[in-house]
Amino acid sequence: MLCDLDARELHATASAIVYGGAPVIALTCDVCSADAPERLVRAAVERFGGLDIVINNAGVVEVGYVHTVTADEYHRVMEVDVHAVIRMTQAAIEPLKASGRGRIINLGSVDGVRGSAPLPLYCAAKHAVVGLTRATALQLGRHGITVNAICPGPIETDMLKPNLPTLEAKRRLLRHVPAGRLGTPNDVAGVASFLAGDDAAFVNGHALIVDGGMTADALGSESLT
Repeated sequence: MLCDLDARELHATASAIVYGGAPVIALTCDVCSADAPERLVRAAVERFGGLDIVINNAGVVEVGYVHTVTADEYHRVMEVDVHAVIRMTQAAIEPLKASGRGRIINLGSVDGVRGSAPLPLYCAAKHAVVGLTRATALQLGRHGITVNAICPGPIETDMLKPNLPTLEAKRRLLRHVPAGRLGTPNDVAGVASFLAGDDAAFVNGHALIVDGGMTADALGSESLT
C-alpha cells in the first residue's frame, strides 16, 4: 500500500513492486488531508484483509534560522512531519491490534536526537517524532504492537540535494561521516525491513540511528586517519 503526492514517482515504485511479483495499491494523496489516514487504512484492509505494518515516511524540511521562521513554514513542517504521523497512527491502531503483531515505523532523523542551527523547525518536528514514538510504544506494547523510529543521517535523496550544491560542500559533510560516504535509500530500507520483521519482535520504543557513525562523535571532530 503506497501513498505519495508525486504521482510519477509513486507509480514508478508501484510498477517495480508489481514486477517483483507482489500486489500493490498506489494512491496519490496528501497525508495531511483530513480524510487521508482513514481512507488509506480502509483501502489496505479491504484489499489485503488486514493491516500489519505502517511506515510514516512523509516529511518536509525548511532551512532558516529561528528568527526568520514564518508561521506558514512552521505549520507546514509540523503538519507533515508530526500531525500526519499522529493521525495515521490513530487510524491504524484498531487493525494493527487485530493483526496481533502490528508494527509502526516512524521516520525520524539524526536531527531528532541532536540540534542543527539552520534547521530549527525540522529539529523540533523530528524530536517530536522520537518522543511520540517512545510514548506510543508504551501505550501500544500490550496490544502486540511495536513502535520504533529510524533516524537517518545524510541520505542521497532529493531532500538533501539543495544542501549540497557543490562538490566541496559534500566533502565538508563527509569529513564528519566515519563511513566516508552518504547513505542510500537502501541503507534505510534494510533497517525498516528489520523493524518490520519477526527478528525485531522485542524491539520497541527505540530510535535507531542510521548515519554511518556521524553522531558517534559528540564533538564533531574529523577522523584521525
